[in-house]
Amino acid sequence: MQALVNCVPSLKMRVKRVRSLQQRTILFLDEIHRFNKSQQDVLLPCVEDGTIILIGATTENPFFEVNRPLLSRLRLITLEALTPKAIGQILRRAITDEEVGLGKRRLQVTDEVLEDVGIFVNGDGSDGSQYFRASSSYGSRRRYYIY
Repeated sequence: MQALVNCVPSLKMRVKRVRSLQQRTILFLDEIHRFNKSQQDVLLPCVEDGTIILIGATTENPFFEVNRPLLSRLRLITLEALTPKAIGQILRRAITDEEVGLGKRRLQVTDEVLEDVGIFVNGDGSDGSQYFRASSSYGSRRRYYIY
């Protein structure tokens, strides 16, 4: 669910639907920092009674953006940016994996390029993957060389 498209009445309707299921529901809330206090207050009872298992993602400091009652019921996990070397390793696996990666596209990429992409994407592995996916989607070649 995205914070920007969920007003309080819409959120209350969704919470009512979740409660009617009578089972625990995992709610992934992207950009939880964009939820205002009223929206966060709607979620609080469901988090308290276990109806909702809330997973919130934010690029902001949750201690300033998530209200105290809700924050006190959450477990906070901080994810750090990946190093260029780690991104290079992830991308190497992605471009050689034929089952779920880009291996069928037969990309030829030097280690130097992998490290450069790792620096360019500023710690975000998915951006690096998208770079190679986009680079290899042009044309119908059997083998791609990326320099």
